[in-house]
Amino acid sequence: MKKKIIIIGAGPGGLTAGMILSHRGFDVTILEKAPEVGGRNAAIKLGNFTFDTGPTFLLMNFVLSDIFSEVGRRPEEYMEFKRLEPMYRLKFPDFEIFPTSIYEDMKTEVK
Repeated sequence: MKKKIIIIGAGPGGLTAGMILSHRGFDVTILEKAPEVGGRNAAIKLGNFTFDTGPTFLLMNFVLSDIFSEVGRRPEEYMEFKRLEPMYRLKFPDFEIFPTSIYEDMKTEVK
C-alpha cells in the first residue's frame, strides 16, 4: 500500500514536490485554494488582458531541467520555450534596467 501525502499549495514548490514524490511511489494529492495552479506565479487577468508574473526560475533553465530530470523527463515535453532579449524590464523611479543573458550587454546595463 502506497503512503499518502497531501501537499498544500500548487505553486512551483508544491508542484515540484508532488511530481518528485509521486515518481518515487507515493500517493500524492495537491490541494490549492485558488481556481488555478501557479501560486504567486499564476497569471493575473484584467479584462481582456493577461499578465504573466513570470516565475524567475524559468529564467534559469538549468533549474527546471534538474527538477524534470529527477523524474526522468524533460521540460520541453510539457512547455514551449522562447528566448527573450531583454528578458524583462525593472523600472525604478529614476532609472530602468533591462536584464539580458548576453554578458557584454548586461555589463553595460549595470554600469
